Amino acid sequence: MRFTAKTRIFIVVAATTNSLTFKVKAVDIDDLSFEPVGNFFVSKTDLAMWKANRILQKIVNTYTFGTDFPTIARESPKTRVDRDWVFYYDNSHL
Repeated sequence: MRFTAKTRIFIVVAATTNSLTFKVKAVDIDDLSFEPVGNFFVSKTDLAMWKANRILQKIVNTYTFGTDFPTIARESPKTRVDRDWVFYYDNSHL
C-alpha cells in the first residue's frame, strides 16, 4: 500500500545539568491519502484514519532524537524553543 500522511508532532524539550531531553507530548494527523496498488485500494478512509491515529498515539510520552545529548555542564540549565532552533543556556550567568 502507498499512502501519504501529514502529521504534527508536539515535542517538549527539557534541560538537565548535563544533557537535553526531547519527549513527544501529542501527535495529530492532518491528512491521510492513499494510492491504489494493484487490485488493493482503501474504501473505508474513516477506518484507516482511526487506525493510523491509534498507531501514532503509541509514540506519545516516548523520547525521541537528541535525548540525552551531552552538553556542557550548567548550574541552572534552561531551554527555549523557537520554530527552527532550540536554545540551551544557563540563566544564572545572565
